Amino acid sequence: AAIGVRPAGAATDQLVLFFHAPGAGEPQLRRSLMRALRMRLGQDLGLAVDHFIAVPPERLPRTGAGKVQRVELRRLVEAGAFDREIKDAACLIGGAGTVPAWFARPVWRPRQHDASPAMAPAQAHALTVALCGAGAQALAQLQALQPRHRWMALDDTGSPADAVAALREWAPDVLVLAGEQALAPGLLQAARWLAAPGGHVPGRLLVCAGTGQDEGQRAMARAVLRSLEAEMPALRCRHVAWGDAGVAADADADASVVADAAVLDAAGLCAELGCSQREPEVLWHAGVRRVRRLLPLVPEAAGHQGFQEQGLYLLAGGLGGVGFLLARHLLGRYRARLLIVGRAPAVARRQPLELLSRSGALLYVQADVTDPAALQAAVVQAQQHFGQTLAGVVQLAVESRLALCAEEEEQCFARAQRAKVEGTRHLHALIAHDPRALFLVAGSVMGLLGGRRVAAYAAGDAWQMAFVERQAHSAGGARCRYLGFSAWRDTGLSRQVSNPALFAASGYLSIDEAQGLQAFELAVRGEQPVMTVGLDFGHPRHAALREGAICGADELVWVREGAAVDARRAGEEEQVDQVEQVNEVAGSGDPSAPHRWLRDACGRPVS
Repeated sequence: AAIGVRPAGAATDQLVLFFHAPGAGEPQLRRSLMRALRMRLGQDLGLAVDHFIAVPPERLPRTGAGKVQRVELRRLVEAGAFDREIKDAACLIGGAGTVPAWFARPVWRPRQHDASPAMAPAQAHALTVALCGAGAQALAQLQALQPRHRWMALDDTGSPADAVAALREWAPDVLVLAGEQALAPGLLQAARWLAAPGGHVPGRLLVCAGTGQDEGQRAMARAVLRSLEAEMPALRCRHVAWGDAGVAADADADASVVADAAVLDAAGLCAELGCSQREPEVLWHAGVRRVRRLLPLVPEAAGHQGFQEQGLYLLAGGLGGVGFLLARHLLGRYRARLLIVGRAPAVARRQPLELLSRSGALLYVQADVTDPAALQAAVVQAQQHFGQTLAGVVQLAVESRLALCAEEEEQCFARAQRAKVEGTRHLHALIAHDPRALFLVAGSVMGLLGGRRVAAYAAGDAWQMAFVERQAHSAGGARCRYLGFSAWRDTGLSRQVSNPALFAASGYLSIDEAQGLQAFELAVRGEQPVMTVGLDFGHPRHAALREGAICGADELVWVREGAAVDARRAGEEEQVDQVEQVNEVAGSGDPSAPHRWLRDACGRPVS
């Protein structure tokens, strides 16, 4: 049974779902069942369940004919008759008043590439590989290592029409981008080549980042690549990096292992070409191959001071969403003094500023976070006004921009990064040398996962993650923390989504105000510099990212006309209960079509 209830003070009804599952006595089974119900209702009906109640049928009030008395049931729920069941369910899957098990931190874990039978020397078929940005020396090395493959050099300095024509003529199986082409602008250029009318889309795209790139550049490229794959599902993408990228070097590591990888490592690239694992991010460091995982964690207070009582904090951006909620929390809970900076004049922010001023002392200064002089002047003004120095800075400034990678112009992309990249640098510089100060950045999980039409936004988040990680490990500086959220309920950019139930159905848990503010508190007091909040690791979309997960070969493979369809699962048995096997063949509906598309466990076409 399902009913709508309206708690005291609420403006809308909340959906309550009653269910009975005699065979799901164990908590783990009930959790899986509730997740499945939430996903199915979100996908099929667009409904978001606010509360689950597991009860036997006899506890529901019924008429003499056996029908559920929904009016009486609603009265019982609102009177608190099922509060215990609601709390038990919320503790299992997360809900109002709880802090779900949705925290994680990104890590690199060793993972050897597989010796794929399909690529064994005796059976390997020749690949046509288009190489762009690597140079003549790297091309010669690759040809010597793998003479079986057909290697082509793609000129990135010519016109886009020439690149499109070359790709159409060669019809490569794999496109490899290296050097400058492996940076975010190069990826956007490649996206335009692939999306051009009459263009050729290869089955795979490998982006090779050498030692000449810093981790910020690599992070941005990874985010753009994940977004590109979301927009071109037929294209399987992998970012491969060589050299230190946040992994501590072994004391006895041979420096020559990575010294010659300024652009790419030829032997490593050949190994990746023969690897059938669906690992989107790979790092080679000191001869060890690592892959990206998210390690679930339970954040605990580690003795660090939280937000300072009556401290002076600078808040940049977010006044129309998360920034307003955090500002109200700091004013009410800690009696903090706030310096709020934004590009808009104060008159344009009159309503939120008036509401906040009722909770405590604040000063609003019109200043762009990309202007260091304006920021410094604002800080001086606030320090004179309040008579104290900064206790911390909160960076929430963002420039929202939606565009497909193939339609993204380089100048617009760079302009969209300014608030997150330049702004973060300038804001951090205000307190960089004060070990007592806090530097807190709030962003999105899109920095790790990408998404359709959010390449610029995701790239900025990814750069911020890398920046905070680097600064957090430098001695003597401000305490740096980054929180990557899924989606705050009815707040900020999440208001643009017409149906919030789609978040949960896609594996992104909705975060209410109390949960989000608690996440801030845990992050500030904890040890981890970078955390994600709100991913549903029981969802097939994110199961492979979880610590200990195994990304095997393609779960479903591309078949040509006359070939047998092999829909066998290639991963280990542990993945069977994490990822739903999908045996759907989609396409034009014409059985004689030369190419038929299959969908993977996440519903995306795979090649």
